[in-house]
Amino acid sequence: MLAARSAAYAWLLIPSTLFHLACTASSIDPARFEEEDGPSAPPVPRPGTSTSLAGDAEETGEGETDDGDVASTTLAVVESTGVSLVQDTAGSTDEVDASTFGSGEPSDEETCPAGTVGCACRPEGCAPGSGCVDGRCFDGCGDGHLDPGEACDDGNRVDDDACTNACALPRCGDGIVQGGEACDDGNRMDDDACTNACRAATCGDGIVQPGEACDDGNDDDGDACLSTCVAARCGDGVVQRAAEECDDGNGDDFDACPSDCRRPVCGDGVREGDEPCDGDDVPDSCASLGYVSGTLACTSACALDTSGCGQCGNGIVDGDEECDGASGLPACASEGYDSGMLACTNDCRLDPSPCGVCGNGIVDGDEVCDGDDFAGLTCESLGYATGELACARNCRRVDERHCEADDEDDDDWFFEDLI
Repeated sequence: MLAARSAAYAWLLIPSTLFHLACTASSIDPARFEEEDGPSAPPVPRPGTSTSLAGDAEETGEGETDDGDVASTTLAVVESTGVSLVQDTAGSTDEVDASTFGSGEPSDEETCPAGTVGCACRPEGCAPGSGCVDGRCFDGCGDGHLDPGEACDDGNRVDDDACTNACALPRCGDGIVQGGEACDDGNRMDDDACTNACRAATCGDGIVQPGEACDDGNDDDGDACLSTCVAARCGDGVVQRAAEECDDGNGDDFDACPSDCRRPVCGDGVREGDEPCDGDDVPDSCASLGYVSGTLACTSACALDTSGCGQCGNGIVDGDEECDGASGLPACASEGYDSGMLACTNDCRLDPSPCGVCGNGIVDGDEVCDGDDFAGLTCESLGYATGELACARNCRRVDERHCEADDEDDDDWFFEDLI
């Protein structure tokens, strides 16, 4: 009896339900649709609904249908339209309140149940293996669950923490600046602004960067690369232990360190460094050192030797002086002259002008006459009236025997033997 009632009810419900679906799907007012003449338009399904009868009821006999098929058809229609039926323990289905039929459109909960992937999160979480991200259940990197192929999954969108947004463990070179990294350019170029150790490039890091001539990674200025990443060279003011003996940073060849960064060697005949002289290489002179005369020399220790320099006028014969003042002058005879004493010039050189050479016809030295040169003397200048003077052979005495006095009777001449 209950089955018959259900079947009858279903047949009564089907036309009304189909009509309602057709009107709803085509957005046509049902009342207006009923007023129009002619055959009704076929129902147009809405997304998420079905107008299928789940297999039309099979006809059995002359227009009769099997009760079981009617019942299943009813259930299909009811399910597609949102009508709720309650099935008793005997397998029969009873009608519930018509207010539960609804509009026929599926709810959000029906199309996307909470807690499933892609749908809203449930308070208690999402389906196993997925997580709640931005209010939706998500299954993949960032859901907080470690899936195959993931090294980590912390369920957040923070890229610079212990798990990147790609679900990979952070590492230097991943292009993400993590804690402890000064930079991370994501490449393996060690000579750009960020090294492969994720450190900002700097002089002293052991990597030659643009603008650096070298970089040995230390601050030792005594090797081939300075701590400023400049190649060491002679003249930079830093002594390179392997190649230089000195380096004063200038180009002066005559100070303690020549321009070749080698200390001077005394005895090589070349004055260099702070040597005042070396062998015959003596740039100065006695005169340049304030002496009047002499020759400056160089000792074996490359020091100036002034013993050959003279200070004329101090009364001491020194340096290359021949004399100094009037003391100690030799006789002219020591120099090959016949008479006289040598003199000393103002520059401490011997002066032979006082020396005489008897017989050269010139009164010189200490001679009183020489040949016909009587140095201006005449018989008249000697008090005689007339006559001619004669010169002794040693040029030291005048012969007056041929001079005549005014008294001719006075024959008392005294002639000194000049021979």
